[in-house]
Amino acid sequence: MNRLPFLGLLFALLCLVACRQMNEAHLLHLAEKQVNMNVDSVYALLVQIERPSQLSDEERLLYGWLNAYVHYKRHNSMAEDSLILPASDYYVFRNDTAKNLFSYQLKAWYWYWLKEHERCIAAIDSGVALAKALQDTGRMADMLIDKAYWYVYVWKDYEKAIETFRTAIALDARAGSFFSMGIAMGLNKNDSASYYMERSIELAVEAEDTSKIVHYLRNYAQMQAYSSSYGAVCHRPGAVAYGRSGESGSVLERRAA
Repeated sequence: MNRLPFLGLLFALLCLVACRQMNEAHLLHLAEKQVNMNVDSVYALLVQIERPSQLSDEERLLYGWLNAYVHYKRHNSMAEDSLILPASDYYVFRNDTAKNLFSYQLKAWYWYWLKEHERCIAAIDSGVALAKALQDTGRMADMLIDKAYWYVYVWKDYEKAIETFRTAIALDARAGSFFSMGIAMGLNKNDSASYYMERSIELAVEAEDTSKIVHYLRNYAQMQAYSSSYGAVCHRPGAVAYGRSGESGSVLERRAA
């Protein structure tokens, strides 16, 4: 009879642990639902998971994948995101096409942060091939933009960067791609740089994206200043109307959104 209070306490503790684990698994799956919607919500949910080591094997892989996703989206270092490698293999096994496809980008940036640049390019090339097979032009364009970034800032191969950006623009003509193409062309002293910079500004104006408008105008002004023709940007219609932005960055920026 004396054991009954002890057994009752043990049962209560086991229930508490089980509830906590269930709650953390619930938080994990809520975070998963926010992917491609709100990266800040994903992060806010993940930081509430206090004991990721107590998640199941499958949940730990998802936890690692989501952390890599947050770091990628926030342009943070991914050097500690080694779980993306087994997670990627797991989603291939599970035939989870969406996560598998995005995993190529996450793996590529993981290798980039480790300065394993050959592995980085190999991962992104595999991802581009899969995206092409799946006819996912948006994801294919995303991967090509990343690849072009590495050509610019790792290998300083501006010709390959320009060629890669051109392919990405043909798939998805977004403002950020035109902006990045303009930067690459400017670094390569290509006369067409101004066209791509101006087109990026036009697309940002059409989208009424004020932060991008200001960012692109500022960088275009810097580029023209470097080429001793700064005055041209000052006379663009609406160039003064958007004021100043708190966004940091310069011409040599990591990735254009």
